[in-house]
Amino acid sequence: MTENWKRLSVAAALAGTFCAGGMVARSLAGQPQKVVPGAQNPNIPTNMKQYYVAFLARSDKWKDGESEAVVGPLAGKHLEFVRVQSEKGNFALAGPFLDRGRILGMAVVRADSPEDAHTILDGDPFMPTGLVKAEIHPAYLEDLSGVKFEYPIAAKK
Repeated sequence: MTENWKRLSVAAALAGTFCAGGMVARSLAGQPQKVVPGAQNPNIPTNMKQYYVAFLARSDKWKDGESEAVVGPLAGKHLEFVRVQSEKGNFALAGPFLDRGRILGMAVVRADSPEDAHTILDGDPFMPTGLVKAEIHPAYLEDLSGVKFEYPIAAKK
């Protein structure tokens, strides 16, 4: 098994754990909006919060060899977008996937609704090309407020 597949397997196992915890929490509470994770089950962490996990994926319009020529020059503006959203507190986590597959990267978005998450992601310079799309999934994850992005220099204002 390659190192990338090992990492993906671990990530899938963790995602399954988080999803199962969310499903159990919702089923125990009866109503998703009233969930207090861990309140009824000691095996569910009490510090879980709702986020939106966004996967940036190649759209059906993506054509190998051609699309990279369009998206590549936008990479700098995309990274600036990620930094701005991180500094605003809209992204709890963000990063690229390294396997060069259909899913290019992900972000854990702090938003009040899936529509708000889409609105945030629509500001990504990749989106107007139509070559990249955001797949957004609500998720219960551990509180990520302690995760901090670190940049080497202050952003240009």
